[in-house]
Amino acid sequence: MFIVGITGQSGSGKTTAAEILSRRGFYHIDCDFIVHNKVYKNTQLLEKIAQNFSADCVTSDGINRRKLSRLVFSDRKQYEKLMNIVMPFVTDQIRLEIKSQTGHVIVDAPLLFEYGLEKLCDCTIGVVSDNIVQRICMRDGISQQEAAQRLANQKDSLFYRRHCDYIIENNSDVETLEAAVNKIADTILKGTSC
Repeated sequence: MFIVGITGQSGSGKTTAAEILSRRGFYHIDCDFIVHNKVYKNTQLLEKIAQNFSADCVTSDGINRRKLSRLVFSDRKQYEKLMNIVMPFVTDQIRLEIKSQTGHVIVDAPLLFEYGLEKLCDCTIGVVSDNIVQRICMRDGISQQEAAQRLANQKDSLFYRRHCDYIIENNSDVETLEAAVNKIADTILKGTSC
């Protein structure tokens, strides 16, 4: 088993890169999916969020993402408080998913380093892009100000350049991204270490 962590700022294209790796045979663990579809459904976590933020942030279906986002992305301390509540739940779920696999795994995590998940990985890939604000606005239907607030709580591209084993520059089209990802996949699948 070889575990690859893939990370980058919101809107960088890391999930697209992870999907390309999954087509090469890597089992794709999508941390955003886990957070929104498993962790944010956990009743113990929901109680903690209601107690620490507002009961309005919790619905019968789980989390009111828009309300919670507005609270935490505009205030660094609130964001850190949320991360401290959520991180143990996410980390436990990721460990369970990895343990259930026997082949190569890709851990697609925007907060790979913040969760300490890089310690589980044999190799890390950082995806960086120059036009992420526009991508986030188009993807999520939010203003540039809201997108900038989200990014203010995230590591910048320089962090990924310094800490990841591989860097993918995603400033062109999907074909260029795919070629860059496949080059790294070829190295990993041939057994060449990071």
